[in-house]
Parts: sequence; structure tokens; C-alpha cells
Amino acid sequence: MPCEKRARTDAPPPHCAQGFLTKGKKPKPPPYLLRVPLDVLVAILSLLCPIALLNVARTSKDFYHFLTSPSASIVWKSARGQVLGLPVPSPPKDVLELRWAVLHFGRSTCNVCHDHTASIDLALLLRICNECRRQQLVTRYYADPSIL
Repeated sequence: MPCEKRARTDAPPPHCAQGFLTKGKKPKPPPYLLRVPLDVLVAILSLLCPIALLNVARTSKDFYHFLTSPSASIVWKSARGQVLGLPVPSPPKDVLELRWAVLHFGRSTCNVCHDHTASIDLALLLRICNECRRQQLVTRYYADPSIL
């Protein structure tokens, strides 16, 4: 006699409460570094430079969510202070710290053509090369005065 299937319930099983369940596998525990107290984690991450923080954020979803949360702004502020040379300004209020770090410390290629070395355009919040700037952007000289 075959076994009867259990009815599906909307509530997750008790072992899935933390959200670390991977599909079809046993529950995955959180990374060891995320098990430490928050103040210790912040102290550790505050010692890193922005490039290292970017790499940490790219290692797992948990680190990404932590480093993009508002509570991690102190970590990013400390990381900006670790940069030698010119000081890195604070990001605008509507820009995530992670996005700001990618803009300043990520790849130096153009975000449009992905080919040439590009400079940062703070008005557009992206890296754009001179060739793409000429081809893709409308300047005041060529724009219709009625829309300006």
C-alpha cells in the first residue's frame, strides 16, 4: 500500500524559520562570521578598505543584505577613511553606500560600452568614456531650447 502524501501548508517548517533553506536540501546555517555579535562584526568590517568591503558584499546574499542596510553606514564611512590620498566624499542621500563604492573603486571601464577607460560622471552616477559621452548624451548646444 503506497504512503499517503501530506497536505501542503502555507507555514514553513520550524527548521526554515531563519530563511537559510536551499531548495531541495537540508537547511543551511548562516555563515560563521554572521553568527558573531553585531558590534564585533562591525568592528571587524570597519578595518577593511572599500575594495575589500565590496568583495565581502559579493561573497553571499547575507553579507550583501547586511552591507546595504542603513545600519552598515558606519562601516562604509570607516572604509572611506581607510583610503590613502584624496578623501572620498560621502554619497548623496538617495545613493546606496555599496553603489557609491562601486562607482569610485570598481572597474574603471565605461558603463555604456564596457571597453574604454572612463571617468566618473557624478551627475549621471556612472563611468562614461568621452566617445560614449559624445555619442549618447545630448549637450545644450544640440538640444532644443524649448525643453531646457
